[in-house]
Amino acid sequence: MPIDAKRIEEHLVQWRHNRKFISQIPRHYADWIVTVGFYTALHAVEALLTADGARPRSSHKDRHTILQAERRYQKIHEDYCTLYDLALVARYSASPAKWLPPAEIDEKVIRGTVYPIEASVRRLLAGCKPPVAMPDVEPISLRPL
Repeated sequence: MPIDAKRIEEHLVQWRHNRKFISQIPRHYADWIVTVGFYTALHAVEALLTADGARPRSSHKDRHTILQAERRYQKIHEDYCTLYDLALVARYSASPAKWLPPAEIDEKVIRGTVYPIEASVRRLLAGCKPPVAMPDVEPISLRPL
C-alpha cells in the first residue's frame, strides 16, 4: 500500500499549528494547554500511523488499539495514554480541582508526554520507507503564571 504523503503532510501541518498555539495559551488555562497538548501529540502520531500504513482510524479507541498492539509503538503508547487521560479530565470535568495544576503543566504535559511522543514519532518516521522528516521546531514556551 503506497504512503499517502499528502495525508502525512496534513497531519504534520496540524501538529505544528497546534504546537505553536500552546505557547499562546495563558498558563492559568491549564485545561486548554493539556487539551491542545493532546491534540498536538495526536497529529504527530497520526502522521506516523499514516506513514506506516496502519489500518484506518476513526476514533481514539482505534488509535489506542493500534498503539497498544504494535511493539514498535510501545513507548508512544505509554506516554499517549498518560496524556489522553489528563486531557480527558481537562475536557470533561467541570471541576478545576480535578485538573492538573498550572504549575505542573510544563513538567507533566510538555516535558513528560508531548516531547517524548514527538521524539519517538520523529525517530520512527525517519526509519520509514521512504523516510519522513518531521520539521525542526522551537521548544514550547509556556507563559509564566
